[in-house]
Amino acid sequence: MSQETIQTTFNVSRPTLQTHLNEKVTLDANPGKMSRFTYQQEIKLMDFACNRTDIGVRFDKKQFLMYAGQFAKKYGENFNGGSP
Repeated sequence: MSQETIQTTFNVSRPTLQTHLNEKVTLDANPGKMSRFTYQQEIKLMDFACNRTDIGVRFDKKQFLMYAGQFAKKYGENFNGGSP
């Protein structure tokens, strides 16, 4: 299949197709912003939130973001305003 056919059939722009053909992007790439936390730190944050809700402690978004800001500060990462 030619590149032009792929572009029209799958509605893919030429730059996107070229990027993938030249292997500049891997198939497991994730869209969106890069996280300031490592994967292990994100797991720890999620475990904390899940544990609080499992024992019946109310834990809303505001409290979670406040805790995430404190957690980030503990590991030397700063957010504007103190929370993500």
